[in-house]
Amino acid sequence: MRHAWLLGIVFLGCSSSSSSGTGTPAATAPDAAPTSAAYPAGPYGVEVGDTIANLSFAGWSAPPYAAPGGTLSLADFYGPKWKLVVVNVCSVWCGPCKAAYAAFKEKATDYGAKGVAMVTILYENSDAKPISLDEGAKYGTDNGIAIPLGIDPGYQLSNGVRPAEVPAYIVLSAHDMRVLGTTKSADDAPPWAFVDQKLSEIQ
Repeated sequence: MRHAWLLGIVFLGCSSSSSSGTGTPAATAPDAAPTSAAYPAGPYGVEVGDTIANLSFAGWSAPPYAAPGGTLSLADFYGPKWKLVVVNVCSVWCGPCKAAYAAFKEKATDYGAKGVAMVTILYENSDAKPISLDEGAKYGTDNGIAIPLGIDPGYQLSNGVRPAEVPAYIVLSAHDMRVLGTTKSADDAPPWAFVDQKLSEIQ
């Protein structure tokens, strides 16, 4: 039996040639407004068991997606309003990312009602180059994204997910912002059984 989530192992997909938001998320509940509680202290990391740093991304908390956008921070999802945070990391050039995102989007309302914040972060454009805000806005609009969307052209998450490893998911505990599991493009198992397991442990 594989323990991909506990070991943070990698999964099957595609490869790359390169090495303040407005509104309330429409497809997620409860409200993802920032909490007043101080973000957990470091040291920080992206391995399973690590506390992830309070990274910030240019982007949108909800549609419409258009420049100039705002800022999404992981602190927006920290605290008692949420139980888990699932970060979907993808790129425009990645064909499997679109299929992975379609499933991600379909589950957003149901999981949002259960206390799971769902966020999409884009690394690269269709040329496998760092994505721009305008390109991110077009991707969000073209794919009907109705959840928080950010861009990461500086690859802030790359210590946990390299550009060639998308589509990937990072599952965090909203209680202490620790990394519970990571799946990447080399494994074909979706993250939802793991998310359900972690929800049952919280409840």
